[in-house]
Amino acid sequence: MELERNSFFNPFSEAARARLLSGSCTDNGPDIPEEIRAHAFEPFVTCGKRQGTGLGMAIAKTIVETHGGTISFVTGSGRGTAFIISLPRGEAHDG
Repeated sequence: MELERNSFFNPFSEAARARLLSGSCTDNGPDIPEEIRAHAFEPFVTCGKRQGTGLGMAIAKTIVETHGGTISFVTGSGRGTAFIISLPRGEAHDG
């Protein structure tokens, strides 16, 4: 089964590793429903939950982008969703 990716940026390429710090987190819950994948990072987007405001992913995106980074996800395998966060590497500071 092919995974659907909402971003074409490859944070694990050699060029990206030189300038970015990337990490991922995978859950084992249900996949993000296909009908909301394109809008998952927008405020108030939610599907199939009794509680929640639909703000969590929008807030996460705002925080990551405020720091010059990107956030994306891979879902559709039936084994959960992987979130990938990439942030620019900071310069070393003395003291």
